[in-house]
Amino acid sequence: MGNIDSEWDALMELKDSIKAILEEMKAEYATSLPGKISLLTPLWALIRKNQATKEQVETFFKTIHHLSGTAGTLGFPEISETSKEFENKFLAVDLGCGGSVGPSYLADLDQSFRSLTETLNQATSSTSEPVASGEKHEDTP
Repeated sequence: MGNIDSEWDALMELKDSIKAILEEMKAEYATSLPGKISLLTPLWALIRKNQATKEQVETFFKTIHHLSGTAGTLGFPEISETSKEFENKFLAVDLGCGGSVGPSYLADLDQSFRSLTETLNQATSSTSEPVASGEKHEDTP
């Protein structure tokens, strides 16, 4: 019976170690979120005005896509859901390199982007000061 107890204790230690590593990864990820907001916000401004290069659109999309996957894995389901919602709306139209949409759909994309940046700011509120989110644009209703 002693062997089973020692194996159980070893398993519990491993579980605690894995839990600590995941918590550390989650904390590191949370500290990276302000940088993602700082990257995404000016790119979104360029994309919505049809002034972004192909590389900027790709960087923007890849960052949004990674948010939707990684955030959920590391315990930020709200970020994952909000970024996935924006990603789906973004994929539904061609905003990169000359594409355009109607004003109401653009307003919906702007609102989704603001929701995403607000969700990112909420997740970082315990680790840092919020970064400016996607402000309402003058030509957005």
